[in-house]
Amino acid sequence: RAPPRYSSFGDIGKTSNGSSPAPGTVSECQSPRHQNSRLRRDTLFASFMSFTHLGIVGAGGWGTALALLLHENKFPISLWGHDPREIATIAEKRENVIYLPGVPLPEGFEYTSELDDLANCDLLVFVTPSKAMREVTARLSTVALRSDAVLHSCTKSVERGSGKRMSEIVAEHFPKHVVAALSGPSHAEEVARQAPTAVVIGATDRAVAQRLQQAFRTRFFRAYTNDDVAGVELGGALKN
Repeated sequence: RAPPRYSSFGDIGKTSNGSSPAPGTVSECQSPRHQNSRLRRDTLFASFMSFTHLGIVGAGGWGTALALLLHENKFPISLWGHDPREIATIAEKRENVIYLPGVPLPEGFEYTSELDDLANCDLLVFVTPSKAMREVTARLSTVALRSDAVLHSCTKSVERGSGKRMSEIVAEHFPKHVVAALSGPSHAEEVARQAPTAVVIGATDRAVAQRLQQAFRTRFFRAYTNDDVAGVELGGALKN
């Protein structure tokens, strides 16, 4: 079997043979006409690929950090937490004082402890603790989610006892939905403070992988894609 191929947006701007333009030369990629054309293309691509409303399932440090990251790309965000009092405190103070103190949260976030409020999201990012993943996904499975919703596990662990990966647990409860996973050397406090970070998104559906890559891409956060979902998840779980 051929080794898995990682891809990123870093290939944009290379010449036709894969090399970078020679220093001091002006390639077609550098011409104003080409840049304007590429900008129009990228804008159209982003609008076609983009999600419309994101639900963050888990209001801990990692969930809050990813909410901030995705807010960089102007997505509407709903942040769900299981404890109504904690969610109310986060909403009031606009800060996750328990799990991510000292990092202000922007205006415009929606805060909720009701899973029904996530029904209209077309991307659900799962960041619950691994021990709670099965319970939360079981509860969420009773909600009438959008049929096109993508379910994205960002919890780096395996289930104690069964040894199942987090995406496998999600897929058990949502067999008709596309399920992807994110892993890599990343920490909530660093991502929240916009430290340079690189991760891998595992998805067997290439189109979904590209949509997620676009959604998570910022000036400080780079996501690569890989179709080896098990390898992506197990790599992160073993690291932890």
